[in-house]
Amino acid sequence: MVWIEQPIGTGFTQGNATAKTEEDVAQQFLGFWRNFVDTFDLHKRKVYIAGESFAGMYIPYLADAMFHEKDDVYFNLKATMIYDPLVNSNAVMRQVPALAFVEQWRNVLGLNETFMKDIRERAERCGYSSFLQKYLEFPPKGVLPSPPRATERLNGGDCDVWGSVIDAAMLVNPVI
Repeated sequence: MVWIEQPIGTGFTQGNATAKTEEDVAQQFLGFWRNFVDTFDLHKRKVYIAGESFAGMYIPYLADAMFHEKDDVYFNLKATMIYDPLVNSNAVMRQVPALAFVEQWRNVLGLNETFMKDIRERAERCGYSSFLQKYLEFPPKGVLPSPPRATERLNGGDCDVWGSVIDAAMLVNPVI
């Protein structure tokens, strides 16, 4: 197993970041990987790529770049895995599904009806409920737009439904 923190700036990596796109990151990785395989004589080995969180934005590009090389000597990619991936903006990943999450787990979280009424109204007013119904379905209809009023979620704004959920859950469940 090889643990690689990439791109530059991730974890303990050091250096000057020059990549401007995910495609740049993928090409830099392929160059590193070729050198690594040559240095340790690992040619034709099976390759599995895994990552978590923000790697959800990079792993698909790494895998795509490896497949397009059509070179099993260096890039014998067999599978990828992305766990707890970030695959879109924080607004889409947190704010939009916050109410649905709380509705599903309300009995576990122990949130009262006054709080539930407030976040239902805010999710509706901020456009999260309609966004969820229109865009977050499988298969997706295309690229997701930014949610309505997404900037109002910043810094504890009225549309920061997720922040309110976290605060309330911590208040009634201090061991979470």
